[in-house]
Amino acid sequence: MAIDTSNNAVGAASAAVTKRAAEKEALAYCSSKGGGGCKISLTYTNQCGVVAWGDDGFYAAAHAATVPLASELAMDRCAESSNNCKVLYSDCAYAVPAQ
Repeated sequence: MAIDTSNNAVGAASAAVTKRAAEKEALAYCSSKGGGGCKISLTYTNQCGVVAWGDDGFYAAAHAATVPLASELAMDRCAESSNNCKVLYSDCAYAVPAQ
């Protein structure tokens, strides 16, 4: 998962075969959403990733077995440092057979 905090752009890759390919795809997707300073923020395999964003631009990312569990973790982390946190993005990445 790639994030640009200056404009809330998020990009992820959920079907890449390698970590490197997933990071490249996530950065490209984040950039296509207007992110000029996208950076890898979270990597996960066979899990779901969630980004929660607060009022002041603070964000928290988390991963877990399901979107609801990852959402709870991300929201709790966000609420520790920010107000009015909301889930901005969620996605799951499951094993993809190599071809």
